[in-house]
Amino acid sequence: FSWAAAVVETEIDLVDYEPRVRGVWLSVDGGHILSERKARSSLEVATLHALGWATHETIALHEGAVSTNDALSYPISVPAEAPPITVDFTWTDAVTPKGIGELPFACVPAAFAQAVSQATGTSFDELPIGAAAVRDALEDV
Repeated sequence: FSWAAAVVETEIDLVDYEPRVRGVWLSVDGGHILSERKARSSLEVATLHALGWATHETIALHEGAVSTNDALSYPISVPAEAPPITVDFTWTDAVTPKGIGELPFACVPAAFAQAVSQATGTSFDELPIGAAAVRDALEDV
């Protein structure tokens, strides 16, 4: 099996309560890496998607389907807005490659939720965490 650990650094905008990601660090054991450049790129793209899911992407199903309006207005993370992402590989003597493309979905959202929880002093247990969730949590404190 492959594994990864993630650290996400966030800050909370004091004007609009929006949690902003300042950086992401991943440590990955992917076995024998065939192409470090492609593996790193795959992990960076997956990290951006995982952050988008954790911060603002939601799709509501209506009678088991996505409405046309929801599909057309779905917010997708823009690479220009991407925080710095650092990927470190834990090099091992493994001779077989392991799957790594989905690893960020297993650890980045949890690291983001923990970072926002630490920044606000309030525990978050649902995703996505946007400005409204942060504002509501801080008003309850």
